[in-house]
Amino acid sequence: MNQTLAYQRLFQLTEQFIPIMKGELDVVGAPDIQSETNQDFQQQGLQKNRPKIIAGKAETDAHFQAIYQFWEATHPEAGHPYWLTRSWLMSIWQPVYLAVFSVYLLKAVPNLQNMTQHYAEGVVAGYRLAPEGITEGNDRQLIQTACAHLITLVNQFQHHFNVFTRLRPGMTRPLLADNILEALATLANHFPDTAPDDLKNHARLWLTELALASRHLDSLSQIAPQQHDNSPCWQVARISCCMHYRRHDGKLCANCPRAAKRSKQDTGRNNR
Repeated sequence: MNQTLAYQRLFQLTEQFIPIMKGELDVVGAPDIQSETNQDFQQQGLQKNRPKIIAGKAETDAHFQAIYQFWEATHPEAGHPYWLTRSWLMSIWQPVYLAVFSVYLLKAVPNLQNMTQHYAEGVVAGYRLAPEGITEGNDRQLIQTACAHLITLVNQFQHHFNVFTRLRPGMTRPLLADNILEALATLANHFPDTAPDDLKNHARLWLTELALASRHLDSLSQIAPQQHDNSPCWQVARISCCMHYRRHDGKLCANCPRAAKRSKQDTGRNNR
């Protein structure tokens, strides 16, 4: 596989689907392919002056704390559960989507463990990948590689957060499970030709490799096609809450477990 073309394709696909997810190649320190990629990637406007989140680097402690403090200052009424959940989700959404998209759209996995993420005003968006070896293989092998990278990142991110606050695995693991399932559902809904036919079995592989409970699979379901659309649609009934409802301008998400619980309570009261 031509590494340059592989990275270009990955960057194009992620930005095409999520415009703020701009990918860049970090050619510094990689003279072996720098000459052939420099011209292409200089066109993308490298975000050199934006703060960078690099897992495992001591300075990243302050970057994560800055994200947390931004949401604390912006929505003081929402409280610590929202500030922490929002900051965590901001930190992991790009690695999760990159992992899933790489496996099925690129049919290869770049080294996500050393990725750099950009952030500004509480929002993490945009990333850089070092031009290191890309792993190829069958779907199972690629899922194993992608999950190994995600586990490394998640553990390092938790360490960075724990420098200034307490981040419990009991909170992060359900959020990670939801993110993985939502990324798979997104893939199937928007790129049906590349998504696996047995999406649930693939979801099981992802959860197993990430050491997440298989019961989360019940959250992923297929619904009937919409009018004028023959494609089945996948949806995720979240098992975790993003805490958006705690904001003064927030409300429960349609697929929030709290919304489902409230609906059951309302139904029970109406049946009395």
